[in-house]
Amino acid sequence: MGFFGGNGASGDAGDGKTILARGCSLRGELISQGAVHVDGEFEGSILGASNVSIGVNGRVNGLIRSRSLIISGEFEGEIQCASLELMQQAKVRGDVRCEQMTVEKGGVLEGRCTRMNFEIEQVGQPSALPAPEPA
Repeated sequence: MGFFGGNGASGDAGDGKTILARGCSLRGELISQGAVHVDGEFEGSILGASNVSIGVNGRVNGLIRSRSLIISGEFEGEIQCASLELMQQAKVRGDVRCEQMTVEKGGVLEGRCTRMNFEIEQVGQPSALPAPEPA
């Protein structure tokens, strides 16, 4: 796996790592080329990250579009990724579109799952993201 101690397998993504710690909550849109780890609560969109992980204590509600996603906590919403791993404590509800998926014994997926060829150009291209709506 190697998110943070990694072997450099994350490709050409930036070195930045974004961590939402346990006890923290955040709402909005997170656009990142580096790794993102959620152990708190996040509501909104996580876009373009090379690797996203949701820890055992993490809860995400919204959209995740990334190269790789590992879920140990809870997720509700829409997932678009090349590689998805649901660990034994994972609880996922919603629509999943991915190229490959692994589910450990005990991992739960409730919703629709569609296999798709994932092209890296889909992820994190600022020009491809919708413009923010005026406040």
